[in-house]
Amino acid sequence: MYQVLARKYRPKIFDEIAGQDNIVQTLKNAVIHDRIAHAYIFSGTRGVGKTSIARILAKSINCENGPTINPCGVCSACVQIQNGSSVDVIEIDGASNTGVDAIRDLKENIIYLPQSFKYKIYIIDEVHMLSNSAFNALLKTLEEPPAHAKFIFATTELHKVPETILSRCQRFNFKRIPTDIIYRKLKEIAAAEDISVTDENLMIMASLADGSVRDSLTTFDTIISYFGKDIKEDVSPVLGLTVKATIIELIGAIFKKDYESSIRLAKEIYDSGADIRQFMKQLAFHIRNILMIKLKYKDMINDMTDEEINALIPLAEQKHSEELLDMIDILLNSDAKYQKISSPSLMLELTLFRLINIPSKHNVTELVNKIDKFISLKTNQAENTKIEGKTNKFNVNDGAALTPPAPAFDASFARMETPPKTGAPANTHADRQVKIAPKDNYNMSAASDELFAHWGKIDEKLAQENDGQETNALMDDGIKANEAEKIDESIIMESIKDIFGKDIERIDKTKK
Repeated sequence: MYQVLARKYRPKIFDEIAGQDNIVQTLKNAVIHDRIAHAYIFSGTRGVGKTSIARILAKSINCENGPTINPCGVCSACVQIQNGSSVDVIEIDGASNTGVDAIRDLKENIIYLPQSFKYKIYIIDEVHMLSNSAFNALLKTLEEPPAHAKFIFATTELHKVPETILSRCQRFNFKRIPTDIIYRKLKEIAAAEDISVTDENLMIMASLADGSVRDSLTTFDTIISYFGKDIKEDVSPVLGLTVKATIIELIGAIFKKDYESSIRLAKEIYDSGADIRQFMKQLAFHIRNILMIKLKYKDMINDMTDEEINALIPLAEQKHSEELLDMIDILLNSDAKYQKISSPSLMLELTLFRLINIPSKHNVTELVNKIDKFISLKTNQAENTKIEGKTNKFNVNDGAALTPPAPAFDASFARMETPPKTGAPANTHADRQVKIAPKDNYNMSAASDELFAHWGKIDEKLAQENDGQETNALMDDGIKANEAEKIDESIIMESIKDIFGKDIERIDKTKK
């Protein structure tokens, strides 16, 4: 009679347990040092080895060669426990025996010695399903059971078990089995069953199991039933999944903002009958893997082969990590909204539109460095242009243009030769020497006074002209400063447009 893989390859000794090394080592030491507790509670998700370890522990302490960490598997105790036919190892389904009556029967029978084994062991699966009355009835027996009795509880929802029960048990929290361990387990079983299957297909089955070895073996059974012992084709369509090549093609179209290709691929996925929620989950995990590649954490990708990881490297170079995080957030929010929408295809298209329209993001430090570099370049260009303009302005042939006009004075003093008196005003040009020709009957003293008065008037005119030039210079400096501000402002805006694109608009909040 055919036996499913999950039962056929169920672990029979501690060394066959995968992914629960700490728990296995603790229980081995307890068996070796004869420190078996009277009650254990195993918690964890489905298919991680809770019931299997409970049976192995029962065999270890009841084996004819025991207590031993390697039960023989051939004695009557090991065979009966493995087959579930022992009267001294009682497995109870907590979901079917929730009432207090089942616990009363247990309390009545526990006082009797085991018929053929050393210990009478009660294994209660899904113990959290027991009622409060049943838990209360079990308290006293659980705290002080007979020396020949042991309890092993298993649950997937530890938070539903009362603290009064938990405090009387040794607790072990079973973790999900890593994908790479499940992958190796499937590969071993495929070799034992003489099944030819690609690594990519094994990885698909391992990642779909979500940490449960039993789920992966059940999926493997389904694939074998469909393909037989030669599994070369992609198994994704059989499992209701989207082919990875299609997902990678869709991600490439999203990154390129290609609406047409994205909608076409979305329609193909929907028409293929794929579960849209499962597809969005696949898409989110692929983008997560791209993010891991972007952050240089390829070792944290356990659900893809090396060839598949290498195919994602070009995609990781196209987006910033902040954009990838936004994409994952959009997909997670879409999954939460999926149950509230009546059209899955519309939900898929809207999700793709949101992914395509995510605004581009840049690292702030990178942007600041780019803008600083751009502004420095433009400023240097502007300064070079100003210098060239000034050189051209003064590099003229007419030398008179560079010399301010000489002040005009009365020609009647053109013949004077004597210098002005030493007592001239401070603002006069006393250093000037003018040759004056003597005249008949000419009063030299009066002429000297007139000369100094004339020079005083000329100095006043020069002072007025200098004041006017300084005022004009200040005005010119103000104009140049305003122009410089406008130039710097235009340079900044030009640099921002160069980085973010020409469509950026400036908003002046001061305008009403």
